[in-house]
Amino acid sequence: MEDILKKLPDLEIGIDNNLNINISYRIKKKSNKPYLVFLHGYNGSSKSWVFQFEYFSKYYSVLAIDFPGFGASSPIKNIDMNIVSNLYIRLFARLGIDNFSLIGHSMGGMLGQVIASYYPSKINKLVLSCTHQGFAMSFRKPLRDPYFKRLDERKKMSDDEFGKLRAQNMVPHLKNKSILKILSSISSEISTNSILCGGEAMQILDATELLEKIICPSLIISASKDVVCNEGNAIFLNQKIKNSIRFNIEDAGHAPYCEKPELFNDTVHKFLK
Repeated sequence: MEDILKKLPDLEIGIDNNLNINISYRIKKKSNKPYLVFLHGYNGSSKSWVFQFEYFSKYYSVLAIDFPGFGASSPIKNIDMNIVSNLYIRLFARLGIDNFSLIGHSMGGMLGQVIASYYPSKINKLVLSCTHQGFAMSFRKPLRDPYFKRLDERKKMSDDEFGKLRAQNMVPHLKNKSILKILSSISSEISTNSILCGGEAMQILDATELLEKIICPSLIISASKDVVCNEGNAIFLNQKIKNSIRFNIEDAGHAPYCEKPELFNDTVHKFLK
């Protein structure tokens, strides 16, 4: 099953002239079909959405973007989610994407909250998977302890060792070796820049006051065995985002899009219709 990664669209690289940096993404266009934009988590990249490309590209145009420092996207110093939000909006403009539905997982869900609150006219529908409103810390550095530990592990471990560790920590209950290999392979490509950029942006984010500005229909997904974001996070988002509904995926951890792709895709597709 790990060969499924070979089916992904090729990585494309654009240049953001405002920041003079590269931004990488994968795109599969379907003529005259609306766009779905997928935003990955801290352990992932645009590759994370392989099962979603396979399924949703039959019905939609699909775009998955690499967060700064991930994939071939350049890192950004003094990063925050507002900077990344504006970076993505400029990318959408260059690609001719006026509006879209957005699916964000974990870190990508945090970014999704920011985009949906500041650019409500762009968003048709919003899906937030296994996420929360940010850590609301007052400093970028040092990284919070779990992220600092991750940075140290990345420096000491081989790519393969680091990828396996990240996958095991993300879904410790998972027995499906094929899915674990996919998650490990993707996480093995994470760099120190990935950890720094994602970690800083998440730990200083507090989207609490932004949630009431999200006006589009929103689906908040949680997973019963998630050791990173518990159901309480989803309940909070559901309470704060007015036009939202909540769905819990049983027997899945912090990667339901990969652990239970059929259920995840079906749930999202029904919501988008």
